[in-house]
Amino acid sequence: MADKTLIKVAVEILIEAESYQVFNALTTGTAIWWATPYLQRKDARDLVMEPKVGGRFYERWTLNKNDSKGYLHATVIAIDSPKLLRLQGPFGMADRAAWGTATVKLKPINDNTYVHFSFHAFGELNETIEVEYARGWNDLLGRLKFYVEEGAAQGIKHDPSLSLD
Repeated sequence: MADKTLIKVAVEILIEAESYQVFNALTTGTAIWWATPYLQRKDARDLVMEPKVGGRFYERWTLNKNDSKGYLHATVIAIDSPKLLRLQGPFGMADRAAWGTATVKLKPINDNTYVHFSFHAFGELNETIEVEYARGWNDLLGRLKFYVEEGAAQGIKHDPSLSLD
């Protein structure tokens, strides 16, 4: 595959729920619908997003909150609930010189939410990586949609007591 220095992925999806529900699932509910193969390690125990500027998006490899074992996927660089979430980080590419920015824009349409997602990455990349990330982001947004609309998910840490309301 040819080397590339930039990849771009865009996904647009309509979710049958209000914007605040989608935003909550994106931020405080990520571990409920996000799981393998989109984790750094298959034995990861939790996925955490701190929904604030400078907040971390990371996986924990133990359930002990005082244990520092884990992987930082990204850092929140912009947040405007329930309209915008932007993160920057390695997003699983820490084994190479690469960096990505993921942006999620939410727009209410009646009682539904139009989601525009974009991912741009630069560094030591190639066409295979671009295809893998395009498939992965499409899959993850499909999982988000299924969780928000149906309430069912198979994430790393599904907790039925967590509500979208």
